[in-house]
Parts: sequence; C-alpha cells; structure tokens
Amino acid sequence: MKRKIHYPFVTSKSLFRLFATSIASLFLMTLLAGGLFTALVPTPASALDMELHLAPNGGFSPANSGRTVTLKDGSEVSATLNNVLLDMIQRVPAGGAIKIVMYNFDYRPIYDELINRALNDNVQVKVILDNCAGWTASNVAEFISGVKKMGKRAAREGRNFDYQLKVVTGKVMSAHKRTRVLDDGKEIIGTMHEKFGVFYDRKAGPPSHSFAGSSNISPSAEDLFAENRIFFKNAPVISLVFANQFARLWNLYSVKRTERADPEYIVPLPANPPFEVIFNGEHIGPLSDRNFTSIDKRILELLEEVRPNGSVDVMMFSFTHRAIADKIMEMARRRPGATFRLMFDHSMLVASDERRGIMPPEIEKWIVERGLKNVEVRYKFRANAYGWIKETKSVGMDHFRSPLLHDKLMIINREKIIFGSYNWSGSAEERNFEDVMVFDKNTGFGNEVITRFLSEFDYLWTRPYDLSNSMKMAGEKRYVISGAYGRKLEKTIIKVLSEWGASRIRYQLDRYGPASIEDLMEKSKLKKGEFIKAIGQLKMAMLIENYMQDGHIWFRLAD
Repeated sequence: MKRKIHYPFVTSKSLFRLFATSIASLFLMTLLAGGLFTALVPTPASALDMELHLAPNGGFSPANSGRTVTLKDGSEVSATLNNVLLDMIQRVPAGGAIKIVMYNFDYRPIYDELINRALNDNVQVKVILDNCAGWTASNVAEFISGVKKMGKRAAREGRNFDYQLKVVTGKVMSAHKRTRVLDDGKEIIGTMHEKFGVFYDRKAGPPSHSFAGSSNISPSAEDLFAENRIFFKNAPVISLVFANQFARLWNLYSVKRTERADPEYIVPLPANPPFEVIFNGEHIGPLSDRNFTSIDKRILELLEEVRPNGSVDVMMFSFTHRAIADKIMEMARRRPGATFRLMFDHSMLVASDERRGIMPPEIEKWIVERGLKNVEVRYKFRANAYGWIKETKSVGMDHFRSPLLHDKLMIINREKIIFGSYNWSGSAEERNFEDVMVFDKNTGFGNEVITRFLSEFDYLWTRPYDLSNSMKMAGEKRYVISGAYGRKLEKTIIKVLSEWGASRIRYQLDRYGPASIEDLMEKSKLKKGEFIKAIGQLKMAMLIENYMQDGHIWFRLAD
C-alpha cells in the first residue's frame, strides 16, 4: 500500500509564495546543479540505512544500550545520541552543507564541530534556533555571540566562514497568530519545538542524510533523559522532506542573526518516503501529496485501529490534550480485551497552578469511575527529584533534578508507532512547530523501530517503585510508579526533606556521593540519635539505601 506524506493546509495567503518559490527553486537549482534534482530518485532499500538511538546513554534496555559507533578517525565510542550525531557531522564532505533546526542547543562538542567544519572545510552551516522560550534565552544569546565572533575572526584572517544563523522569535510567532490570549489578557506564545537536521554532500546537491526525534542537542538529553533520535543515511527522499520543512521555517518564520542568511528553496518530492511524516501549521511549497492532516487528528485515527485483543503503549512527556484523553477512554471501553499501558513524565503526577489541565490524573479518576480494568497509568519517577525550591521557599519537585521521560510516542497493536517532537497538548497542535513520523512494522525499518521502543518501554514498566524493599533485587533500579502510590510517596518525601537532619544527610550524599556510615555521621554534624532517626526517615521515603563495602555499612542515593 502506498504510504502518504501529510502536510498541513496551504492557506490562500501562501499560494503566491508557493508558486514563486517553486519556480525560483527549480530555476536556481537547475542552474547550480545542472538539473540536479531531476536525478533525485527513491533510494533502493538496500542502500537506505536507518538507525534509531536512545537515551540516556544508549537507552535503558540492555537490548539498546551497549552499541558503539566508529568515528571518522577510527575511534570506537558509545553510540549515544550526540556521538552518533557528531559522527554524521564529521563525515560531511568538504564543500557540503549542514542544516539544523533545534529547540535547545547547548552541547559544546557539537557546537565546536560545526564551527570547525565551517571554518576549515568550507562546509556551509545553517542553524535555526527557538528564541521564544524564556529558559533558553541565555543559551541562544551565547550561541549567537560565539558564531559572530568566529565570523569576525575569519574575516580578519581572510578565510571563508559560511555559517548562517536565524532564530524564531515571539514577535514572529505573534505576527503569525501562533499565540493564545488567556482570560486575564496574558499572551501564550508558541515555540519552534522541532529537532531535526539535514546533511548535503554538496551545497547545491540533494540532501543525503537527516535526523529527527524528541531530543535536543544538550548534555542532559544525552545523559539523563529518556530520549530518541532517528538517523537516516543515504536517504535523499526522506531528507528532502525535512529540507523542505527547514526552508519553510527559514524563509517565513525566522529572523536572521548573522549578516548573511541566503534564502532556502522548496523542491518537489519525486516520491513519497516509506513512512508518514507530518508537520503542523501553515505549509508552503509544491507537494507530491495534497492530504493536509493535523497531528492530533492522525493520533485519533491511529487509536481507532486498536484491535479487540490489541494494545496501546504510550510514553509522553506532557499531556493536556482533552480530545486524545477522551479517545483513549472511549477505545478502552469499546475494546475491553485490549491492553492500554500509559506512561508519563514525573511532572504529570500532580496537577497544580503551574500544571493546569494535565490529563493523566484525570484518566486515573475515569478508570475508577468507569470500572475499566484494561487501562493502567504509571509515571517515570525519581524520589530524589525533590528538593528545596527557592521561589516557593519549600520542598517540591525540582524539574532540574528529574531525569525526564522526554519521549513522545504511541504504539498501536505493537505494529504501528507515531513519535517525534510533539507533546499531547493544545500548544503543540495549535501554536508550536512540531513534527511526527508514523512507522508500520511491515515497512522498511518499521519493525526495528517498534522493537527498540517496546524494549525501552517494557524495561521501565516492569521496574516500579511500588515493590516493597524486601522484594527489590540488590542493585536493581526502579523507574516508574503508580499514581496513587506516587502521590502518597511524594507527601512522605516532602515531609522528610523538610526536616533539617534528613535534608542535611541527603545533601551530603547528593553532592559528594556514597559515604560510609562513619564519614556520613561526621559530615552531617548530627548527634547519634538525630542521625539514626534521619537515616530511618530517608530510607522510608526511598531516598537512600545502604550496602556493605569492605566490611562497613555505606549509604548512597537510592535513585
């Protein structure tokens, strides 16, 4: 069956730009490359290579972690998200091009390598960054400053440095009405939330390779968070899909931050890729398929495909989309023989003023009210994610201490998967720029993608905090928790960490690592009775654990 590529609706205002851009694109590219794109044909399945890589550090499951990648210099390193990306950057031939769209970019080795390729190998680099989210502002400012400084240095030395940088700003998003005004008059501005890149062997040539997924280019995305990044090699058709999206963002929605910012060109697709790629929002450019579908609509369609004895497995960072929640409940009622396993990030555990409208706790209530036996909700959890919050002057869940479940995916019947940058929220659908991919296990590489994600899901799902200490295997980490137990444990943790003695001991272990009972008592400066009481409280709250080493009792953080 022929797979469709879906793009959102082309508005009347974009029709003229579509036509003009198309003509300019074909004319200019023909001049530059001698009819280059007339030779762009679907890559034979034997030549196309696809690799799904996971985080943290290769993935949780042993089936995913432990893989390696051989870099261009011959060294073999762990196949982490950023190592694999670094390898792809290093393998772009001199005179080629690299184009990256990234919500957050603060991983120095990749930043430095892009500078190096532009300065020393005549590789054209184009980067689009989000500059709407307040928390990334300092990173973006530093990024821009560094590129500009290197550009000035190259000019002084008479060297070529074709590094072009643009940002998506709140002003631009507001002008395109990608905002929402609340009842109190506050304007919520969308973000450029996509994370993909395109690689060219020649600047004027067709794109050869690309990547996409949930992961930002950052240290925490690689080392701490549950993330994914899929790499397509020798894949001109797939890469052209993302190249066209890059052109759309570059031309219409971004503001230049370097003196040079050459326009991008939309190029017609010679064929559909072997899987669906869906972008939301206004689209420009000639398309090979005029089926314009929103991302949330595709999610609802996939849920309709759940078989009577099928399954739904969800891993989602943020979930506030009521229609999707309602659909899950509807299908659970209609398919009592199907299994629904829903895993969410720690931040979804408890609703608050900062997290209004979150769906997972509501789904838990509906499960009980409707007597559904085939739906279970668990949360990625870390007991030691709680700490002192300066703003509230109280103990609470600290986002920066939490190893986020940042994957955004749904697997249907263990046969189809939809994943990408898209959280299940109104902001993602209506205001942000997002992308998703849909793989079927019967299409090229689809089975591998689904198998690897299910391996991660099952590994986390089967290691809950709900087990008693006596049932916990020595050294076995726990990752998920049920809602009821999680909220109960949260109250215990907050109460314990509000005590000075317990907080002091946790601080010592958190900052300095494992310690013997003697050293820990000395460093905590607590009396023996206070120390014993605090240790008992911390163990009860699952914050610390003890073990034997060299005949002595040692303590460490439990997670």
